[in-house]
Amino acid sequence: FYMPTKRKCDLTNLLEAVDDILVKARVLADDNYTVIQSHDGSRVFIDKENPRTEIYITESAELKKGGAEL
Repeated sequence: FYMPTKRKCDLTNLLEAVDDILVKARVLADDNYTVIQSHDGSRVFIDKENPRTEIYITESAELKKGGAEL
């Protein structure tokens, strides 16, 4: 997340909002742990000139193998 100011923000709320947006846009089927396994590398930076959110989605190796054992 690249924010326009140094104003404090809650990273977990930002991540939840992104998850909900991706589900609503039908990019992801759901936002439970079997679909979203992690938010690795999530950070908040400041960029006054170009505030933005960058999202990289990768397929999990566990999902390719048929899912995690419960």
